[in-house]
Amino acid sequence: MTHKMREVTPWLSEALGKFPVVVATGIRQSGKTTLLRQDAELSKRRYLTLDDIGQLEAARADPAGFVESDDPLTIDEAQRCPELLLAIKACVDRKRKRGHFLLSGSAQLDLAKGVSDSLAGRALHVSVHPFTIRERSGIVHSESFLEAFWKSQPNAPSEDTLPLSSEDILSGGMPSVCLGEAPDRWLWWKAFEMHIP
Repeated sequence: MTHKMREVTPWLSEALGKFPVVVATGIRQSGKTTLLRQDAELSKRRYLTLDDIGQLEAARADPAGFVESDDPLTIDEAQRCPELLLAIKACVDRKRKRGHFLLSGSAQLDLAKGVSDSLAGRALHVSVHPFTIRERSGIVHSESFLEAFWKSQPNAPSEDTLPLSSEDILSGGMPSVCLGEAPDRWLWWKAFEMHIP
């Protein structure tokens, strides 16, 4: 998948600078893994994924050993092993290092509830949404229309606001569809619809 700058990246960086655990959640296929693996800063972290059967088995066999790391640790698809949350809590309580854990996973109630129960006061949630038009166009460095709107309360969009076309609405913001990687967007959406948690 082509890496594009995401508007959530500064929020993730800020959260990692303030909390020992940051949880990046979002619906499936919204680009979480690509962001974690290809962003210049986030990709410097030690990366583990519980989509890998070997890593999943290691996490289940020894949760405390799995999360023990001197380096900042990213665990993708963390919802696959709820036992890790207690091990992370114990690790954070021993050595409270900001930004030490970055967990990601689909926005499933299990992960959200588990983090709320086990990591209260230690974790901050950040949502990774599907692509915005600004992200698709590569202009995330400029102020968004909504930010400008709330500051100035204009009556109409400014001249540099990107127009919204019917094609933009039909393709949405899911990376595979809006970046043109899905050969048939209607079939992709149909397949996706069957896997929404």
